Amino acid sequence: MSGAAEKVKTNGDIKNTTTCWPEGSTVAWAWACANATLHVTLLVTTCRYCGTAAEVIQSLPTLVVGTKSGRVEGTAALPIFDRPKTLGLEKLHLAVLTYYVAMVTDADRANLIAYVRSRAQRVKNPSRRTPERETVFNDADNVERQLQEDGHKIWGWVIYRCTYANDEEWAEFMVRLRYWNEYALRSSNALDMLPSVDYQVFENPDLFDNAHPSTVREHFTQWAMTAPQQEQGEGAYPMRSQRYNYCLHVDQEALLSVIGGPPPSVLNFMGPGYVNLVCKTIMGGMRPEHTFGRAVQEHYFMRINYQSLMLHWYNQLRREGSWFNEYRVPPEVARI
Repeated sequence: MSGAAEKVKTNGDIKNTTTCWPEGSTVAWAWACANATLHVTLLVTTCRYCGTAAEVIQSLPTLVVGTKSGRVEGTAALPIFDRPKTLGLEKLHLAVLTYYVAMVTDADRANLIAYVRSRAQRVKNPSRRTPERETVFNDADNVERQLQEDGHKIWGWVIYRCTYANDEEWAEFMVRLRYWNEYALRSSNALDMLPSVDYQVFENPDLFDNAHPSTVREHFTQWAMTAPQQEQGEGAYPMRSQRYNYCLHVDQEALLSVIGGPPPSVLNFMGPGYVNLVCKTIMGGMRPEHTFGRAVQEHYFMRINYQSLMLHWYNQLRREGSWFNEYRVPPEVARI
């Protein structure tokens, strides 16, 4: 089939889509053509069908899967995802994009395999955990550097339990939270950082049962004044640490959104589960459309998907202006 292009066959009809992934979503998919299964990843910004330009991050227009290889052609080249997770393509507007796959000769295949295997040699500043990638693209490397900058040894989210209806449901919530956190570390080849993760959970039904995020924020603000010295050592300061500027508020609705979804083994990155992220101090302001007509106390929390708490959200929220960029007005759930 050398030189012959076949229309890519998919499991979904990309011509009849009705909804989009949220901005910034990473969507993995597997396409089949001839004898090869071709794995691609799409990084969605916004959707042309919704009135704004849809873009897909571009990468090398080559891929190798096992002993099969091919070339992706079309409006954009697609990067390779090492361990793809199949998601519903029908949820993504891709009707504006057309892709083809051409099988290549054995010689081309050998050259492509050699090229992919040697990619680490072309990385200017490789990660020690994932040498095939720049270190800035490994979230664990970034978090490790942040800890060094702050002089801290402990990291992780502070969690406020704001529902006490069922202890077994809370235990299941924590199991799922730990699963996804460890999955993220494993995916970044960073299980060495697991011992330094601390799950600080505040449980007090008298103070926090059905508590509003603003109540949690008040308690968290007081706790963060002395916690760095107690946790990180004498003389330590909050610095820019995410641990001391953000915390998680988990009420009954958030808890049920997590445990009511599929088990973690399904690896549904776009599942319905979320937690409330509470911000102590907003750095970088907020968009006017996110504040207009809303009480000030409502500005300091939003919903984020729990599957990405570690490491993606933790790394993302280090940046000044991250609240400005990532904030979504509830009940919308922010996802990365």
